[in-house]
Amino acid sequence: MKHYILLLCAALGILPLKAQQRAVLTGTITADTAWDYISLRVWDETLTPRTIADLPTRNFNADIHNGQFRFEVPDIKKPVYITLGKFNKVSREFLYMMEQTLLEPGDSLNLQLTGVTGRYRKIPEIAEPWLAGYGVAAIKITGRGAARMELTRALQAEENRFQDSMSKLGRRVELPQTVAYMDSSMPIFDYKLRTQLQILALFRSRLSKAMYQLQYADITAANYVSRYEHLHLSVLQVRRGLPEQYPAALAAAKRLYKPANLRDLPAVTLANSTHYIDLLAMEGRFLSLLNGDNIAPYKYIQQHNKGILRDKAITAYFLESGRNISDLKAQLDDALSFTKDPFCVNLLKETARISTAGMPAFNFSLPDTAGKIVTLADLKGKTVFVDFWYTGCGACSGFYKSSLSKVEAALLNNPDVVFVTISVDKNRNTWINSVRKDEYTSAGKANVINLYTAGQGPDHDLVKWYKVKGYPHQLLIGKDGRIIRASKLQLPEQQLLAVIKEALTTQR
Repeated sequence: MKHYILLLCAALGILPLKAQQRAVLTGTITADTAWDYISLRVWDETLTPRTIADLPTRNFNADIHNGQFRFEVPDIKKPVYITLGKFNKVSREFLYMMEQTLLEPGDSLNLQLTGVTGRYRKIPEIAEPWLAGYGVAAIKITGRGAARMELTRALQAEENRFQDSMSKLGRRVELPQTVAYMDSSMPIFDYKLRTQLQILALFRSRLSKAMYQLQYADITAANYVSRYEHLHLSVLQVRRGLPEQYPAALAAAKRLYKPANLRDLPAVTLANSTHYIDLLAMEGRFLSLLNGDNIAPYKYIQQHNKGILRDKAITAYFLESGRNISDLKAQLDDALSFTKDPFCVNLLKETARISTAGMPAFNFSLPDTAGKIVTLADLKGKTVFVDFWYTGCGACSGFYKSSLSKVEAALLNNPDVVFVTISVDKNRNTWINSVRKDEYTSAGKANVINLYTAGQGPDHDLVKWYKVKGYPHQLLIGKDGRIIRASKLQLPEQQLLAVIKEALTTQR
């Protein structure tokens, strides 16, 4: 009897569906240095390409034996985004080997990664370059799902040619010719879209219907995002540099604006398309500009969308642009009043908690170099500049040497400001030795307090509270213990000094 039930289930498609709730990823790797493990990140829920790095992931590690690795990813109910690389052992920052790519339920992929080598970012202030990720000289992909990855690479090649064309066109344009440039650039966008859709058509028979629709949405939406960004930036440049031509530039942008026609695709496809969600968020910003900035961009998104599309686009807008909004708290409160999707609601609440000026700062309690516990409450009455760092972080050293150390010196005799550096080094001796070297922080300045996360590294509640994903990371906290600013503080010396002085003035 059981045998007949299984046959019936197979005939009805039940068993294949269940079997496809997982995917397998195997591969080989040849690198310039020995790799003992490799990491895989899986995004079950996404928003836009610009926000994906800040979203929750499932993380898997696989040991490498004789250059070979294997991942088995369970519980995949729809196409998900993945990427390969390594986690920094100290800071837990993820060092990418490849861009985010799609994985479908039932995939069984084999990747041959050849010529893996470190990609380094040069920082003038330090002698050693900073490891920023990994590059791959060649990738060979086989197995179920390989066609989709081949498509991604073909589309990227066309994107690279497009960027080269736009770069050459842009180099010849002076500000007075911006309006003509806006007109002349549109055919290039049209050509790229036609070409990429032709490439997609060549792969249609090798893709599932759902994946074909998703790729169609991604390709089209990404093209329109680029169009809107291009027109948006052009208008802003004219407004700043040649205000007398602003009306003409604005009129040209209105004339060249046209919506992407994707509403006929299934709603679930559009909701899973990171580029389509990006398009809705970008369109809100662009329409706000075209209509004189009289309506907040998120209001356009709210009024022209519904359900999960509205919720995702609203959330993406605040994650990408929220920290530049002067009345962020009021807008977030309004958005939370109508957002329904639990994933989006949680992200909006987190954005409010860690980014909104006026929100209470986390009352940390951490040891200094003498072992004394220092809390944020101890510093009440002072403006507090916080800098997160770790030993070996080239960007941390570069920011300290080129900017932070000079700002500390400029405000050395101001009793109303204190600089707190917080290291996520797990080893206390490593941290102490780095402090003494004056490479990441100042050891002898009276207005500097050096703390570390007491051996917990990036797993400390303070680091988790602020969702620190990259280093260095800064906060500016007011005399009342509330956040003044939680982003865009990694500034050159004079700009950072001006921000802190303004905060001191407004708090008197």
